[in-house]
Amino acid sequence: EEDTSLRRRFSGNRSEYVLILDPIDGPYHFQRGDAPYCVSVGLARNGFMEAALVARPSEDKLFTAVRGQGSYLQIGRQRRRRLRLKARPTTKSAYFSTKARAYRPFAAPDLEPREFPIGAALVLTQIAEGDLCAYLTRQVQVYDAGPPSLIAEEAGARCFLHGGRTPNYDRKRKFGHYMCAATPDLEAVLLDVVRRGRQRGSA
Repeated sequence: EEDTSLRRRFSGNRSEYVLILDPIDGPYHFQRGDAPYCVSVGLARNGFMEAALVARPSEDKLFTAVRGQGSYLQIGRQRRRRLRLKARPTTKSAYFSTKARAYRPFAAPDLEPREFPIGAALVLTQIAEGDLCAYLTRQVQVYDAGPPSLIAEEAGARCFLHGGRTPNYDRKRKFGHYMCAATPDLEAVLLDVVRRGRQRGSA
């Protein structure tokens, strides 16, 4: 979790397993009530997410995923349904965080970036639902991106870092560039956006 006494208490833990908790992802929305916030819990083993649960209480939505077993959404008491992304996204809507705002000019015409509402868990679960097709942010913490990344990936997306590297969600890591794409084509678009932005001095 964030820099709390509980996290410091377990700072010496060297187990291959790490429990990642983000009790409120999107505290701005939680306080204002103007958009969904999320509660995230995940289990990582040797830096790779194995199981995740993300709740959006204001929408009564519960997302779950286990590595290799798919991603699921349950709304209220309805029967849960499996999330599977289409081979071709039906939207160009993407989320570029405020910290990644300088990359937005390089995204057109492939993407239509926005930066509201905020929150890695919200954005990654929206990608899993097909409401967004891509995500680019900077300086994101493990506890923000770890659990919801598995929800997105088990639905068919891919989360990755600068250069296409696979994230490792260990207990100390912070990601300089963090991305998620619904398709391989959009992954290539995001990598090119970051490459061009870095060449122009955006990062």
